[in-house]
Amino acid sequence: MTASIVGAGILADEIQIWTDVDGMLTCDPRVFKGGYRLRSLSYQEAAALAGSGAKVLHPDTVTPAVRQRIPLVIRNSRRPAVEGTRIIPSVPPSSNPVKAIACKPDLTVLEIRPKEERDLAGLAVALGDIPAEFYARTNKLSFWH
Repeated sequence: MTASIVGAGILADEIQIWTDVDGMLTCDPRVFKGGYRLRSLSYQEAAALAGSGAKVLHPDTVTPAVRQRIPLVIRNSRRPAVEGTRIIPSVPPSSNPVKAIACKPDLTVLEIRPKEERDLAGLAVALGDIPAEFYARTNKLSFWH
């Protein structure tokens, strides 16, 4: 987070965060082997993943960069030749239905976005029974909006 604050304070062209992984990955390599490095994420996507348990980035790290619209780059200090993940204001839509998965113990968050905004009412109706079924099986229910 310090790098992001300093970078924003001096109006850097880029804020680099050096860590022990190749960037933001599609899943936590300690939980599931076989994930892939995400080449780019939007500020919003990176903050959501960090807030949902992705350990490579603190959720508050993105905020100073957003204010100044400075790209954040996560790089691997053990493999400096790897490009890492570039976090920028917006990215083209992904063709994959799931971009990445992050988790926190004892917390389940389900975020679903319709392909078209005008479809929100239909989506809400179609998903109406899922929370009750999930709660019945797990005794846990959390919603974020």
